Amino acid sequence: MRIAIDVRTTQAHSRTGLWAYTQGVVEGLSCVDFEDSFFLLGAGMRVRPGDLPLNVGGNFQKVILPVPDRSFLGSRFLWNEVMLPGFCSVKGVDVFFQPAGHRIPSWGRFRKFITIHDLRSLHIDDFLPQDIDGLKRAVKLADGVICISEFTKNDVVEHLGADEKKVFVVYNGVDRINRAQDEAEIVAFRERLGLDRPFFFSLGMVPRKNVRRSIEAFAKSGLSDDFYLVFAGAHGGFLDEYKALAQGLGLGKAVVFVDYIDENDLRFLYSSAIVFVFPSLFEGFGLPVLEAQMCGCPVMCSNVSALPEVVGDSALLVNPYSVDEIASAMRRLAEDENLRRQLSERGLNNAQRFSWQTCAKNLLNIFSNSKEK
Repeated sequence: MRIAIDVRTTQAHSRTGLWAYTQGVVEGLSCVDFEDSFFLLGAGMRVRPGDLPLNVGGNFQKVILPVPDRSFLGSRFLWNEVMLPGFCSVKGVDVFFQPAGHRIPSWGRFRKFITIHDLRSLHIDDFLPQDIDGLKRAVKLADGVICISEFTKNDVVEHLGADEKKVFVVYNGVDRINRAQDEAEIVAFRERLGLDRPFFFSLGMVPRKNVRRSIEAFAKSGLSDDFYLVFAGAHGGFLDEYKALAQGLGLGKAVVFVDYIDENDLRFLYSSAIVFVFPSLFEGFGLPVLEAQMCGCPVMCSNVSALPEVVGDSALLVNPYSVDEIASAMRRLAEDENLRRQLSERGLNNAQRFSWQTCAKNLLNIFSNSKEK
């Protein structure tokens, strides 16, 4: 097969969950498929193929389609309806895969697949609403719809009117983060961030990550004299609001905000935190909980959306809308070393169920079987 994949997500300035998914899928495919031909499609006028941050084999070709770097009226149409399908048609592409977008081309003799990660805008008020109408159109155009959890599949069938026969569940992988083992390096990292006592860690600072309730719960837990609560990741412009809340609750320097972290810093945060706190209001999968578990960090997360499906009994589940319940879980985990050890062990076992190579093999089976229909 000749397979084209939209990898523009990996050109973003900051790493996101969609970046991690695209990278994981592509590099997983590179580990298991040495026969099919792949085109990895980026965009830009001043970008070179080598700028795409993906480690791939010789049967993968990085391609930059000459679309202006800045968004303009009609830029989406130019990409989806001119450049992309034109390239696929000229190159004789059999399969086009959209791992992280909301649109696929409406024409072209190639088969089209799209991954839908979640439909959060149908469940919660999100500061970046999803294009639900665009997703409905994409589902109608697609030969196959990939969902990253049974929870998301049920949403897609119910709310987007998708034919269940062409909706497939393919779980994410989680092998880009490994536990930091060198104690001296861990100590040096913590000293660099000024973390001189145990800390809870949470990733993501947009509203649906439930940052406000996490801060309120930390204040209510009475742990701020002995522990830090550390937040990291993109904040979507809400950082000043969170800082003001922490100060207003008298938490002083006990709440720490790390504005940008690279992959190595993330590994150290997961590896040295006492607990990973993730009471997210909505997740289509919840990749950060598995990253934490791969690093041996005990996890406390929400009992809603796809998270119970992903973690099973390997995490302490809480009602994300209850500050009291989050605070109680923090205290329990801070005080119960045996529980933390059990969750760490269960978490490592749970994370082993997921790999990008398995994800890639499942995707290839779906792409291959579609040509027989």
